Amino acid sequence: MEASTLQKYFSHCLQLYRCTLELIEKKYRDTPRKNKKYIKRLRDLINALLAKERYIEANYFFKELHTLKPDHVYTLKTGYELSIRTFSKKEASIYEEKLISLNYPELEIIWYRLQLFFALNYKEGAESCCEYILSNKVGNERLSFILESCIKFKSEPIAFYFSRHLRKNKLDLKSANQKSEIKKLLIPRLIKALPYQNDQLLNH
Repeated sequence: MEASTLQKYFSHCLQLYRCTLELIEKKYRDTPRKNKKYIKRLRDLINALLAKERYIEANYFFKELHTLKPDHVYTLKTGYELSIRTFSKKEASIYEEKLISLNYPELEIIWYRLQLFFALNYKEGAESCCEYILSNKVGNERLSFILESCIKFKSEPIAFYFSRHLRKNKLDLKSANQKSEIKKLLIPRLIKALPYQNDQLLNH
């Protein structure tokens, strides 16, 4: 595909996306507040803005959602997600406590927590979360994020939990570079595991 054709293609995609976002916003603004579809269209608009990484605008409309449905699970989840995207540990802890009070699944809460620790560069917290998540069934999207966390933090514990999960579930990495990164991180653990019971072995 020629450069000019490629540029036209991306320009067309961007135009379609803008039209979609504008349409979503128009539907929201054209819907009376008492209409039963108002909340849904407000949520659709927030989701569209989050997808576009327009967090300031998303937060503006989220405040309205929070006023209308302060204790709804969706509101709390969206609030947690916004807190992660805006690096607000204080806000995230508030939404997490409320989700816990509603008996929201622990695995999902740990998943949000991992994303927060990733954003805040908190290695030890991320390692703890990955250990818990990888002891459960994990989808490909989450596995990819955990692998990204492992490489970002250069974490030997995450590499260990990750490789153990792959073996247990008979999975494999397709990327040779990713395999190499994991192996490098596991070398210190492998060395520690060697049975050096005879001191003379160290002299050879």
